Amino acid sequence: MFNDGLTLHGYAKMALPQKVMEIVDPSLLLDHENERIRIEECLVAVVRTGVFCSMESPSERIQMTDVVAKLCAAREIFTGRITFSIFMEVEGQSKILAGDASMTGDVYSFGILLLEMFTRRRPTDNMFNDGLTLHGYAKMALPQKVMEIVDPSLLLDHENERIRIEECLVAVVRTGVFCSMESPSERIQMTDVVAKLCAAREILTGRSI
Repeated sequence: MFNDGLTLHGYAKMALPQKVMEIVDPSLLLDHENERIRIEECLVAVVRTGVFCSMESPSERIQMTDVVAKLCAAREIFTGRITFSIFMEVEGQSKILAGDASMTGDVYSFGILLLEMFTRRRPTDNMFNDGLTLHGYAKMALPQKVMEIVDPSLLLDHENERIRIEECLVAVVRTGVFCSMESPSERIQMTDVVAKLCAAREILTGRSI
């Protein structure tokens, strides 16, 4: 379908905002018709973020800190609760993540967002004390115990595909851990993050993207 100058970016951009529900995967609405308005608002925000990221001109693309903020906001719309604290406790000191404009800071923020989204845990949850962090919690679960820490709703109606879903979730959680290493020099590059998430998607769908 992408020919005669039409690209995935252009396809999504033309759908914003009124026709987004016509282009998204219909399975995203299964069993959620009673929450359609909230889900539509969330999906519009996600698609708009994707469009902002994939502008043809590099100077027009948004920064990763803004991507993280927009995806956090979309997640909050969907869940009805704040899922990402902009203040993180790092070695006992409050650090404003959004104030770190470095790419390694962006990667860290994105890694924490991934872990939040797939575990439904926040860095500020009461369980994270005595030195235990969301990063450490996820790292300790790799690889055998990942299914014990991920959001159980990710498995609803998919028990017959459990092995494939588990492989995908292990890959996603591992990526989140690689992104959120304490030392900036140990964090992976954003190009590697994209490659790993694409690979995880391929595991889940059984096809290349």
